[in-house]
Amino acid sequence: PPFGEKNWNEWAPAILSNVPGLNKLLRTLVFLGSERDWQLFGGEDYNAKFRARVEDELLRHMRRTVPEKYHEILTPDYGVGCKRRIFDAAWLPGLNDPRVELTTLPLTSVQERSVTLGPGRTYPDPKKTDSKAPTDERRIPADVIILANGFDTSKWLHPLKVIGQEGKDLVTTMEERGGAQAYQATAMDGFPNFFIISGPNSATGHSSVILASENMVNYSLKFMKLILSGDAEIVDVKQEEEIKYTRDIQEKLSKTVWMSGGCQSWYFTADGWNSTAYPYSQFKFTWLCMFPKWNHWNIKYTRQGILKQRLRKSLRLLALAATIVGAYKVRQAGSIAISE
Repeated sequence: PPFGEKNWNEWAPAILSNVPGLNKLLRTLVFLGSERDWQLFGGEDYNAKFRARVEDELLRHMRRTVPEKYHEILTPDYGVGCKRRIFDAAWLPGLNDPRVELTTLPLTSVQERSVTLGPGRTYPDPKKTDSKAPTDERRIPADVIILANGFDTSKWLHPLKVIGQEGKDLVTTMEERGGAQAYQATAMDGFPNFFIISGPNSATGHSSVILASENMVNYSLKFMKLILSGDAEIVDVKQEEEIKYTRDIQEKLSKTVWMSGGCQSWYFTADGWNSTAYPYSQFKFTWLCMFPKWNHWNIKYTRQGILKQRLRKSLRLLALAATIVGAYKVRQAGSIAISE
């Protein structure tokens, strides 16, 4: 952080609370800086070159920061961005603490007051004969064991049961179409007046999920407003648009580092369906949330809503007519002046 971590933690709350606009400015700068890293994930040649530069910078930073004995097991065998990146200023420096030991020996057994690690290793590949990573069996004392082996991210809203039109289950409907999905990560056809926040394909590898969630909240509110104001009874995304949107997302993802970076990650399932990541920039996602494509939706307006629509259309036509008449009069006045 600016001015060092200690000074930032001490002074940032007061400064950001009392300097008008500074908080938003800082957040915008962080967003813009993060958007630069969107280049990491594409499948074009320039994306690969950008990744290579970033990988070199990251490896040099790691080698400068951690003890040499960890260099090999902290050097990935896949492209940067293929797995979720860690943004933590304390992780690498923490490995210099003599009380901390990092190992890739597998946990093979648990005793009353100890655990057994090895033989073998989980990384690098045990078949790699030139590796110096240890493979010997060790027993070490243990007071507490923390199991942190991940979670299932491929089933959205599971096991919550959501029933739509004709008794259809939301998760089942998604799976029948290939995997978890939602139009603009927010809506599924056949589930009217229902919106998901942080739904399928809303996560990014470079930007903030908080920003994406805020965008989805604002997007959903545009449709909820129609219902809460009494202008509409039902809003439901069109099936063909949901399917088209999902097909585009999956096709774009197939060319990204998530699917071709040489790693197995929680971003996608065993059959290659990626229901996690959004393949475009957050600029684009924000824009699409700000300006919905209303023709992609089936909206059942109330009598009040229809009258309002007709009134707005009439006002637009009047404004257009006034503009044309005004322009004509200005042109006529110019012609008279030239003639005189």
